[in-house]
Amino acid sequence: MKNNCEADSKHWESFFSEMKDTLIFQMHRIHCVMFRVANRLIEEASVPVKMEQLPILMCIHSCGCISQQEIADMVHRDKSSVQRTVVVLEDVILRRKKLVQDLHSMCITKVEKSESRGCGFIAINSMNFH
Repeated sequence: MKNNCEADSKHWESFFSEMKDTLIFQMHRIHCVMFRVANRLIEEASVPVKMEQLPILMCIHSCGCISQQEIADMVHRDKSSVQRTVVVLEDVILRRKKLVQDLHSMCITKVEKSESRGCGFIAINSMNFH
């Protein structure tokens, strides 16, 4: 068994040493680095979307109401992958809507309390919930 594992390990090391200088391998490495950097920048901007989800989101935005199969054909993914991404995006949107509603209700509560002090109108206009 040990000899078999060592042989497999040597086989993969030899395969990797041959592949690491190929154009396709280098392109894949660049692709991974770009996605990693983009995901970090998106996260720093507090946008709840991953780079892998953007092509699907862009298709939905630009094409309007199209089927998941049409989106899958456009982005060269299988339909189940598109479906999983759409479910995640819907969940993100629902969580954001709930957060905005919670913030809005908190603001209304604060405004009602501050109206007795005469600054309710200013407080509600200073908050942008759209």
